[in-house]
Amino acid sequence: MEMDLTVTVTVHPGAPELTYRLVAGPDGPGPASTVPDPAAAYGAVVRHRTLLLPAFPAKGTTTAARPVYGGPHRAHVTGTLDGLPVNQRFNRADSRETARWDALAPLFGGGSDT
Repeated sequence: MEMDLTVTVTVHPGAPELTYRLVAGPDGPGPASTVPDPAAAYGAVVRHRTLLLPAFPAKGTTTAARPVYGGPHRAHVTGTLDGLPVNQRFNRADSRETARWDALAPLFGGGSDT
């Protein structure tokens, strides 16, 4: 799987944006990657690529989200994944969005509480 992704993360309103990059080929992340744990971020993207590609909606997206607030975190992912464009926004506003965040947490620079 090839990817060149730029991730901009804001952990709370007014906080400075953090920017990371994940550059990888079929053998895994390359030296241009700046996410804190490139191998974990690569693994998360490989497992949950459907969350980054709107042409392939994730299962369960038609179910109602529980009103569980996970925090003010925001992330914006742009770039390419296997030659396809990526332009996705993530947050922790409800149970569905928090689950999306948690699945890709290493890409955002840490664990699910990033």
